[in-house]
Amino acid sequence: MPYSHGLIVEADNPKPIHPEFGTYGFDMIKRSIFKDRNFNPIAYPRELNTNQHTYANQLATRVKQLIEA
Repeated sequence: MPYSHGLIVEADNPKPIHPEFGTYGFDMIKRSIFKDRNFNPIAYPRELNTNQHTYANQLATRVKQLIEA
């Protein structure tokens, strides 16, 4: 099951800090969403300065592949 996090999760930092909203607990969010379910989440930080449109198209392709499988 794909999970698309917010723009704040980029590079190798799964706990980035937003000046207004505080720490984004990416790992905690993944665990709480998929806890006690038979899911294997596909969620990871994007590369720094990722082009959002390109990334969204890649994510859509992956989702279609999962649906077809």
